[in-house]
Amino acid sequence: MVPVTRYAHTPDGFSIAYQTFGDGPHDVVFLRKHEANIEHDWEDRVLAHVFERIGGFGRLILFDRRGTGLSDPIGEVLPTLDARSDDLTAVLDAVGSTQVVLLSLGMAASSLVCFYAATHPARVSALVIYNGQVCGHAAPDYPWGLTPEEVTEGRAEILEAWGDSEYVATTMPSTATSRATDPTWVQWWAASERRSASPQAALALYDMEVATDVRAVLSTIASRTLVIRRGPLVPVEEAEWIAGQISGARLLDIAGPDHMLLSGDTDAVLNEIEQFITGSVRTQPMFDRMLTTMLFTDIGDSTVQLAAMGDRAWAALIQVHHATVRALLGTHRGRELDTAGDGFFAVFDGPARAVRCAQEIVAAVSRIGLNVRAGVHTGECEHVDGKVAGLAVVVASRVMGQADPGTVLVTQAVKDLVAGAGIDLTEVGPRQLKGVPGDWTLFAASPMTPAAS
Repeated sequence: MVPVTRYAHTPDGFSIAYQTFGDGPHDVVFLRKHEANIEHDWEDRVLAHVFERIGGFGRLILFDRRGTGLSDPIGEVLPTLDARSDDLTAVLDAVGSTQVVLLSLGMAASSLVCFYAATHPARVSALVIYNGQVCGHAAPDYPWGLTPEEVTEGRAEILEAWGDSEYVATTMPSTATSRATDPTWVQWWAASERRSASPQAALALYDMEVATDVRAVLSTIASRTLVIRRGPLVPVEEAEWIAGQISGARLLDIAGPDHMLLSGDTDAVLNEIEQFITGSVRTQPMFDRMLTTMLFTDIGDSTVQLAAMGDRAWAALIQVHHATVRALLGTHRGRELDTAGDGFFAVFDGPARAVRCAQEIVAAVSRIGLNVRAGVHTGECEHVDGKVAGLAVVVASRVMGQADPGTVLVTQAVKDLVAGAGIDLTEVGPRQLKGVPGDWTLFAASPMTPAAS
């Protein structure tokens, strides 16, 4: 499940959105390019897997830098490296972290982590720089930065094609070779751009990246450092130069066509990162992909009812609700995976059982004055360590979000699989599910009284 997003506050009054995931002994801050939104990021199955891997050996810390995602916009003045460092410090203070590993992807992130490691040496235990760049513009002693012509071209592309999936599709063969033909990935990346910043804001951040130069601080970094080069876009000479400037840094050159961490053999890179941070690599569980039926439930108008009833009466009612739901899950062979607030996430070995369970939950809790909405979807998921992940989980959650209180909605896949089971389903028309490409035809299950499975 996606962690709760919270806000840290900087000395100059900015609110910075952050999340934490996992409870391992190593605090790891994960920073990628500006095209980020910490809630949207979890919707990509590979990026979610990266987060889960890191959360398996450490406490993952994510945040949207000012001007991006869920954090405050940058305003009229571009944030300096000092200001961006304040963002990171505010988040670390908010989560109570005194020493961290900084893991960066791309130029915008690598500049910040290098600067932070140099200016806050007591707070940074290790540094991982993946396909980094430490100067945005070309210079006589750093020929790998952007030329004036490339900057002009890059600015034009942002203004004309930011968040455009067709344009994104043309760039993927060179940056994410192994996933370039995956339309879901392309749509997710385009949406990631749109949800991270507007074109004008993205342009301002791009200009900031081009102007940034942290070469002078590299020699002062005292943290253990791993520099990773992967794919054809970062020259070997550039990675060697960066590693050579940082005392004791190790350079790791990984073969393969993929530039992005989220494409190709991601686990091979994560194994190296885990080995560097912890000294060993845990035996990774095998992933099983299988068809799974998922049920999400949620209490409608819960905030209004809480305000009307008061905390004590509401807590007592929620206890009855939880007991009722769990009893029905047991009756219909459902397996509870998560309980967030007043909602449940469960999986079933059959779609008919899931729909009947949802119908009975709605009917049963209505008798205690609660209106529950539910969503059911069947799709292929990854199962690991008792958890379920993948786009199908996101779809099931979004279907529940489309339901009115007292209603059970299901997808076309569920309708097709429960044919002949005696479940009355009525089409409610095509719906768009947040973050999921295309229109989805949904069906409402008719109300029913509790019945045996």
